[in-house]
Order: sequence, then structure tokens, then C-alpha cells
Amino acid sequence: MPTDTARPATKKSFLRGSAAFFDSRADASARQVMLTILSTTLMWCAFAALIRGRLVFMRHDLNLALPIRLIATAYYDLVIAIPAAAVSLGFAYLARHSARRLRLIARLWWSFAGLMVVLDAVNVVVLRFLGTPFTYQWLYYSDFLGSLEARNAIGDALSWPLIGGLAAFLAIFVACAALLRAVLAYALARGILRHRPFGFAMALAGLSCLLLARFGLDHNSWSYSKIANPVVAFLGSFAAQDVPPIFTMVTPAGTSDFQTAAERSHGKSSMSRLAAGTGAGAKVRNLLVFVFESLPAEYVDVYGSPYHATPELTRLRGQSLVFTHAYAHTPATNVSLVSILTGTYPWISSRFVTEEYPALPVHSMSAAMKRNGARTAFFNSADLRFKGADKFLERHDFDELFDDRSIPCDKPLNRAGSKGTLLSPAWEGDGVDDGCMADAVIRWIQHDPSRPFFAMTWTMMTHFPYFAGRSEMDYGTDDARLNRYLNGLHAGDAALGKIVRTLDELGVLDSTLIVALGDHGEAFGRHGQYVHASKIYEENVHIPLLLVNRHLFGGEESSAIAGLADIAPTVIDLMGLPQPGDWQGRSLLEQDRPPRTYFFAPWADLLFGYREGDRKYIFNASNGQYEAYDLASDPQETRNLIDQLPGERQRVLERIAAWVQYQNRMIGKLVASGDVVN
Repeated sequence: MPTDTARPATKKSFLRGSAAFFDSRADASARQVMLTILSTTLMWCAFAALIRGRLVFMRHDLNLALPIRLIATAYYDLVIAIPAAAVSLGFAYLARHSARRLRLIARLWWSFAGLMVVLDAVNVVVLRFLGTPFTYQWLYYSDFLGSLEARNAIGDALSWPLIGGLAAFLAIFVACAALLRAVLAYALARGILRHRPFGFAMALAGLSCLLLARFGLDHNSWSYSKIANPVVAFLGSFAAQDVPPIFTMVTPAGTSDFQTAAERSHGKSSMSRLAAGTGAGAKVRNLLVFVFESLPAEYVDVYGSPYHATPELTRLRGQSLVFTHAYAHTPATNVSLVSILTGTYPWISSRFVTEEYPALPVHSMSAAMKRNGARTAFFNSADLRFKGADKFLERHDFDELFDDRSIPCDKPLNRAGSKGTLLSPAWEGDGVDDGCMADAVIRWIQHDPSRPFFAMTWTMMTHFPYFAGRSEMDYGTDDARLNRYLNGLHAGDAALGKIVRTLDELGVLDSTLIVALGDHGEAFGRHGQYVHASKIYEENVHIPLLLVNRHLFGGEESSAIAGLADIAPTVIDLMGLPQPGDWQGRSLLEQDRPPRTYFFAPWADLLFGYREGDRKYIFNASNGQYEAYDLASDPQETRNLIDQLPGERQRVLERIAAWVQYQNRMIGKLVASGDVVN
């Protein structure tokens, strides 16, 4: 019986204590800490709403529903701020008799809220470049922030104006929160707000905001990337499912587009009729594959660029076969490297074959050339250690590897026109001038010009943050980054021209097939993105591709839908060599090629797509959205036609699912087999 009477008394005492927490007779320190938490939380949510609203609203969106929509944009901050504030208030209540603990709680809350607001502001900069919040997949892609791209991106962002802007932003937040706290304290002290029900009213208001935000979110179709809290997005990316339905669903779509050569021909291989008719195998004994880093087709003069930064490619146009519809399968260098060399589509993963499986047992173009008596070498103006590229190349029949560590160069690779940043005042990059790389190629060829060779070269001056060389020319664009990029492209183009002229002087140009291409694209603001890896629009994956030999080609143009997996089969076809049975690509000289090629990007949203004729399809497996574009009439993909194409969603999903499932089964079998294929 005593126990029964004690419980109501305890409960009553607790309620009285809770109410007194806001009462003017309560401890002043506890009341100030409580008001600090409330005011800071309110300002955090308000600032988040303003930041998110600016990202998703257009100026003409102002209407009576604006307050609800603003609250809705801050939903993912609210779900952190309100529960965290409630917990902090609970700790403050428990510590109400300890001034030291109250001060600690107040400082921790100030730090936490201030950090979240600053991260919200920084996220705007991240979205500008990546089109998505920073995720674990991006962390892996950047070699855990150790790559040249990551370090330069961070250095580029951490300029003194940005640091000053963030400091001013934080100061405004602190001032607004302090002012609100003073207003609340005055209102409570003067009885403008009733003391006892104030806490309950605030709790009800917080719950109402959450419900209202969820309601607004359900009735708007904003991109999650623009309204996500960056901390939630990053932590959530660790738990991202690697097996969405597209990886396991039953699909009736066939696999003929991407089957291996052995599956298509039961182990037999043959040269295309066009290659056989030219007698190419007898004429071509050398191979130069010249890869332009981060080069979409739209910046090459041959493809209609208005900037005229590639005069050497233009000079070679009359002795080339130009492919107008060539694509990278993934907008990432190391993935493209594997596809170019091994004639295969990529592993459908955010990880890299070069790092995870450098000894992947698949035949390579370098192995085929080596068996044909050629010496082989790989040249890169940057560092080949990124994501294990050097280990992959060592295991796939290159006699020698050259990169910025072994290529001598007296041209400092500075980002011309830059005044420097907080982290990198001189802006020196991890690489050498592309002209120095060309000199290294020339020396290697001259060392034994009588023997057949295979040289694969890769530029880097068009890699972010872009390097113009010793002087920067004005290409008539207001975008400083694009102008620097075009200067870097001009340097790479000049490097190719230098090699070609040397081959001519040595008398081996006619017996050399030159393949000039981009490894993937580069974005400069279109579709809300910069650089290349986050999306699969044309600026990310549509690349230039030219086959050059004046005795084989005379300026022809092909509209065949081509992918990087087709490069090796085409080269082997032209040289009259048998195609390995484990290659998926097909010679671009074949007449009965599939009218499709496939691509994906996994580092932001999980994106898949393919081009079929003039139509391009994109499926976002992260949010289930579809896109369809008519590239003939809309080459910059501004009009999504998917709603005008009834029934296309299911067909697109089934075709992509067939590719994804086939591809990962194939890579899984190769990995399980274990041995390197030579």
C-alpha cells in the first residue's frame, strides 16, 4: 500500500518540476540553456529552409503556399534538429543543479547546430560540382580524398572568399539565434508568454512542423539531392542497398547486345567484310591509342565545337573515319581504361576493377599486339597509381609504364590564371605537361623504330581543375574554368600532332593505326553539374572517336552507335587478327551491329541508360524516375519525353536489367576463375 501512494506523488512532483523549468522562479542558468537550445534549433531550421528553398524554388514560385513549402524543404534537417533538441533539453533538465554541466550542454549544442548549418551551406557548393550531396561512394571514387581530382576540388573550393563567406554566414546565424534567445527570455520574463504551458507549446509546435513538412514533401516532386541534409545523405550512403530490384528482376529482354564473341559465334571469329576488303591486316603493324582525358565530343572542332581548340584533329579529319555516336560506358577514367583495353562492358559497381581485381582474367588489346610481335608501353601525364591502374596494366601485357614520376619535364604544371587558394597557393598539379608526355612517346618509338609497337597514351591537362600551360589563350568564354580547360585541350591536341609528325618523319605513319578518343566527358554547369562522374547525360558520356590512317580512310563518317568496348575488337579487326572469345564489343566495321550501347554511373544516384538509334533512355534506380530524349532534335537533353511514350518504362527497365544482370554474372565468373589470361 505505501508503494501505491508513493507513485502518484512522484509523478506529480515530476510534472511540477517540469513546469517549473520554465517558471521565472527556476534556476536562471538552466532557463538560459533551455532558451539557447530552443532559439538555436529554430534558427537552424529556418536557415536550412532558406538554403533548401533557394535550391528548389524559382523566383516566380512565390505564393500563399510558400511557408509550407519552405518548411517541407527543411524536412531532413527537422528530423535531426527536433529530436536532438528534445534530447538536449532532457539533459539540461537533469543537469539543472550543475552550472558546469549546463555550460557544457550549451557549448555542445552551439557547436552541433553551428556545424550543421555550415555543412548545409557547404553542401550548396558540393551540389554545384557533383549534382548530389557527398556520399561514401564519392569518398571511394576520390580514393578517400587522396586523388588529384579530390585534392584539387577541395583546394579550389577552400578559397579565401569562400572561407570568409562561411565565417560571415556562421556569424549571422549566431547573431540571429542570440537575438531570438533574448526575445524569448524577455517575453518569458515579462509574462508575454505564459511560463508553465510554454514548454508544451514548443513541443506541439515541433511535432506540427514535422507533420507539416512531411505533408509538403509528399505533395512536391523535388529532387532528393537538393533537399537532403548532407550528414543524413552521407551516413545513409553507407547503408545504401547494392541490390535494387533491377539486379534480380525477371526480364524477357535478350542478351545478344552484350554477349561475348564466343557466345555469339560458338568460339569462331572472323574479320569484317570491310576490313578484309581493305587488306588492312597487311598494311597496319603499329598502333597508337591516344586518349584525351575528360573530353566530350562537343568541344572537338570535328564535332562542331565553336572554340577551335583542336586544330591537329581537324588536320587529321581527311584521313580519318569519324564516329559521331560514340560513348563511354561510365564517366570514370579507370573504368574506361578497362573497357578500352579488354573489349568488355564495365563491372556494375561503384568500385573499380583496377583496384579490386587488377589481374582480372580477360584478354587485352595489348596482349593481342604483343603476340603479334609488337613492343608495348603505356604513357600517362598523371599518376598511374590512382585506383590501382598501374597494377592492372602490369598484369595486362605492357612492357613499360610511364607516368608523371618517370617522364622528365621542365614545364611546371600550374593552373594558369589562378591567384592560388588556402590549400594550394601555387596550384601545382600531380602531373606533367602533355607535351612532355608526347616527347616521352617519341623517344620510346625512336629507340627501336623497326619493330612493331603499341603505344597507349593518356593526357591530363583537361582534368579538373584544368591546366592551361605556360600561357592562357582567350577562347571567348565567360567561364574561367572552361577557358582553362580549352587551353589544356589545345595542349593535348598539340601533343598528338607532335607524335603524328614524328611518325611521318620516321616513315611509319602509313603502317600505324591511330585511335583518338575521349575517355569520358566533362560538364560545365549543364544539368546542374560540373566535372563528370555524377550523371550520364551527353556531356558526361558522349565522346569523340576517330580512326586515323591515310591509306585506310578518307574522311568518312559513321553513325554507328559505338561504345568503348568496341575499340579493341575494331582494332583487331583492322589488323586482321582473331578476336578473343571473352570480348563483348564488336568491330565498328561490322554491318550487323546492334543499334545500342549502354552506360551507368553509381557514385551519386544509381543511374543506368542506353542509346538506341536517336533515342536515349535514362533510369534512376535510386528514385525510380525515367528519362527519354530524342537526340536528333534535342541534343542537349532539355525535354524529357517519357510521359509521351506509353509503355516505354517497362521496356527500358527490362532491357537495362538484362544488361546489368548479365554483366555482373560475367565479371563474377571471371573473378572466380582466378588466373590471368594471356
